[in-house]
Amino acid sequence: METLTLIKKAIREQKVISFSYDKSDEAPGTRFGNPHALYRVSGKGGKVSTKVHIVQTGGVSNGKALSSKANFIVFDLRYINNVQVKGRQASFEVDPRYNPNLRTYHNSIQQL
Repeated sequence: METLTLIKKAIREQKVISFSYDKSDEAPGTRFGNPHALYRVSGKGGKVSTKVHIVQTGGVSNGKALSSKANFIVFDLRYINNVQVKGRQASFEVDPRYNPNLRTYHNSIQQL
């Protein structure tokens, strides 16, 4: 299954994912998190990219320690690889910081 399809499934089912984030300025390794929203944004010059809001709960981080509350992070879909949906784990709870009406989500692909 492709990355987009797997993340959509994880959001629909509220399942934890593991993934690698292969961006040159980011620490390599596996990350774990709870995806809350998948959406498209228009950048400079009208270039469209797909983003994922993930509450990162474990794994490597870009030099920052993960807090006990976990970090709500925007990841660019084009750098996400090796996604695994942790189907046997219990569904995650919606993070209280998640706002389904966030203006950024106006081009939502999938969200809680």
